[in-house]
Amino acid sequence: MQINISKTKEMVLGRLNIDNLPLLSTSLGSVERITSFKLLGINVDAKLSRSLHINIISAKASPLSSDRQHLSYDVCLEVRGEIIRTVLFCIVY
Repeated sequence: MQINISKTKEMVLGRLNIDNLPLLSTSLGSVERITSFKLLGINVDAKLSRSLHINIISAKASPLSSDRQHLSYDVCLEVRGEIIRTVLFCIVY
């Protein structure tokens, strides 16, 4: 069984200085070294901290929350307008 070099990645975990470590290599070539990856929906970095995952999730959630606030404000304006029209209609007739 051969390793697919294009799909194989290497990540050094911990506080090691990766500049001094040689790249992992096979007869087919060198394996790409990465500092983070996504595994089962969780973003993992070399320090195994949660900050990368939290930052990515927060960045994705930020535009959604502003859209929801904007939408609810528009809905409130529409409802308010309908209430005012109804009251004015009742007063006139």
